[in-house]
Amino acid sequence: MKNGQLKPGYNVQIATEGQYTLAYDVYPNPTDMKTLIPHTMYRKEQKKKWREDPFNLANWAYDDGTDTFTCPDGRR
Repeated sequence: MKNGQLKPGYNVQIATEGQYTLAYDVYPNPTDMKTLIPHTMYRKEQKKKWREDPFNLANWAYDDGTDTFTCPDGRR
């Protein structure tokens, strides 16, 4: 704009297959470097094997008070 003002900018990621939109996300990051990996994890997260894996960190119980995760063996 050359007048010292900044325009808001967003990075839109769209996942498609066979010309159908499967997922989309809008990120505040200016480049694809920080948005590609979280966006491509969408397909992996939808699979039953990934969702039910007891040793997947995303499936562990989280305790806000101590800021720790508890594994299936009961260890923090």
